[in-house]
Parts: sequence; C-alpha cells; structure tokens
Amino acid sequence: MLKPGVVLLGAGVAAVLVLRVALSMPDGEMDITLLGGGQQATLLVRTPGGETLLLNGATQAGVLSSELGKRFPPLERRLGAWLLTDPSSAPLQEFDLLTQRFTPGLVYRSPSVPNSADWRRVSASLALKGVISSPLQAGQGFDLGQGARLQVLALSDNASALLLEWGRLRLVVPGGLASSELLRLAGRRNWEGCLVVLSAADLAAADAQTTWAQGRPLVVLVAGGATALPPGWMETARLGWIEAKSDGQNLWLQAGH
Repeated sequence: MLKPGVVLLGAGVAAVLVLRVALSMPDGEMDITLLGGGQQATLLVRTPGGETLLLNGATQAGVLSSELGKRFPPLERRLGAWLLTDPSSAPLQEFDLLTQRFTPGLVYRSPSVPNSADWRRVSASLALKGVISSPLQAGQGFDLGQGARLQVLALSDNASALLLEWGRLRLVVPGGLASSELLRLAGRRNWEGCLVVLSAADLAAADAQTTWAQGRPLVVLVAGGATALPPGWMETARLGWIEAKSDGQNLWLQAGH
C-alpha cells in the first residue's frame, strides 16, 4: 500500500505533467519567443498547428537546453526544424547538450555559416541521428500550416533575412541586412504593423537605430541590449525572454526571466 505522502507526491507530479502537456497542445495561435543568453536572435516559433521551429541557438552553455525544456512537455522531445543563420560558431557550442534532449526533424544551414570544424562535428552528429542538413536558399519558402509561411528574403556571406507571415502578423528577422535593402526585397514602404527582431549585427551601424525607428515598426525586440534604445523597444538583456503571441489579427507580449 502506498503511503499518503507518496500518493500525494505522485499525484502532484502527474498533475504537473498533464498541465504542461495541455499548455503545449496546439492552441491555434502563433507563439514567437525571443530567448535570452546572447546577442544574436534566438527564436523559438510554435505554429498554430503545434509545429516547432528554432532559429539559431544560445551562446551560454546550458541556456538553450534549459529554456526549451521549460517550453516543451516532458514527453515531447522533437523540434520540427532548426534554422542556423548566425555566422559565428556560438550557436553550435551547446549543440551536443541540446540534442541529448531534443532531436530536430529538419536542419537548414545558411551560407553565412562557415564550414568550420564545429559545423562538421554538428553535421556528423546529425547524420548519426538520421537527420540530414540542407542549405537555405534565397527565395525559399516554408509552409507552416494554416496559412502561415516563412520566407527567406535574402542570403549572403554575412546576412540572412527572414519574413514570417500569418494573417495580419508580420515577423521580420533582418539577420544583418540593412532596413532599406530589406524594405526593397519585401516590397514595402515601411514596417508599419510589423514585429521586428534585431540582433547585435543589425545595430552595428551608427545610424541603425534611427533607420529602423524611421520605418515605424509596430514592435521591436532586441536580442541582448544596446545603449539609448528608442522608446518602446524591448531588450532581452533587461527583460529576459520575450514572447509574442498572435491569433493572426492581434498581438500580445509578455516577458520574464
């Protein structure tokens, strides 16, 4: 016979398990989380249908694995896709630790990511798990289900620009591309109504903050931090992770450590 204390503990664990599974079930909304732990844009996207996509990775050991663990139910250990666009080797540093808990179904690598020893090690590790990496290509599109689409606007040796669209939601990840050039590629006059995620590379130019602010984006999220940011801009260095949730018509934001 189980002791009452053990029964209560077991019930508590089961309740937490059921709750976490329920919270991670597809809810028909788009969840976009900018994770802390680096100066590059590390994004976890959960689509309205429940698929997951990870863009880049954290630079501090254990941070990414820990953050993903908080956002996945205990029995879900699969990433739908991993897109690697950061030209540094930082997102690869904790890859082995990450893949002990989560296996990506698909992996796409930007030409901006060098064929370094770190990448060759990661590629070999993926192959052992039956996961083959493919190159990202400019103009490539990904159907995320329920009308949501991710498009590769531009690729080069130092920039990888992405655009996610679903209903009225527009997520722009410049990946090092200047605002003026990105506007031309996207066929837009400004960034009104857009959620823009900037990395350190996007803010490197002296006039970067000014030019992005002039585009009048709806919301700007900054990976890491910078001095004297325009009013209303949100940064992970101060807020921790930042989550944007949308039903395709409206946008809600929350943040925390």
